[in-house]
Amino acid sequence: MVQRQFDTNVMIVRNDNGTEFKPLLEYFDENGILFQISCVGTPQQNGRVERKHRHILNVAIALIFQDNLPLTFWGECILGVVYLINRTSSGLLQNKSPFEVLLGKASELDHLRVFGSLCFAHNQKSKGNKFASRSRKCVFTGYPNRQKGWKLYDIDSGEIFVSRNVKFHENEFPFGVGKCLEVLSEVNSTTGLIIEDEPCDGNSHLDRASSGQEVQEISPPSHDDLGMTNNIVEQQVIPS
Repeated sequence: MVQRQFDTNVMIVRNDNGTEFKPLLEYFDENGILFQISCVGTPQQNGRVERKHRHILNVAIALIFQDNLPLTFWGECILGVVYLINRTSSGLLQNKSPFEVLLGKASELDHLRVFGSLCFAHNQKSKGNKFASRSRKCVFTGYPNRQKGWKLYDIDSGEIFVSRNVKFHENEFPFGVGKCLEVLSEVNSTTGLIIEDEPCDGNSHLDRASSGQEVQEISPPSHDDLGMTNNIVEQQVIPS
């Protein structure tokens, strides 16, 4: 793709000792591509890629918590984040997006929607049945690679499909308030951090104070706790 679409050649491929590139070693040799491997436990030798991985992961975690999505959607979330980052302007690129730098034109943004929001897609399976539902209740899960449409998750059937005829309700989230506690409880069980079993609406302490109940002061976690928590979430979200 790089050679045909952008009239350039790949010179070097650097890997972190992963096995996914082993089937390509013969191809690299035949095409004069240098294959380099970073030393074990030395991610700084592949720092640019590692930093971008962290960027993608941080945004993906933010989406999961914002939309209260189950961790089963982590793959769709990662793909959606990459799509958005490629179309977001950056000061490092003179306020241009990676898409614009690569293709020389600005990306269209009018098709972007709120990830994880409620939507209704036209039901293509009615097949002339006049009493069948004309829509499918769905969750918006991203953008397909080879189609002009939206990738949706059918709440009733569990099917992920692509549709162009969609009505969005971007202020509504089908998984509701409090689902993010499923992720937090997994972190809590491993780190020992205290996480109260309350809806994630940010108003619990205010409600207690207004009702006269005692509000316990909780000190912020240390840097070690934050690092441990981030490593645990990273292991759960990103496969090795």
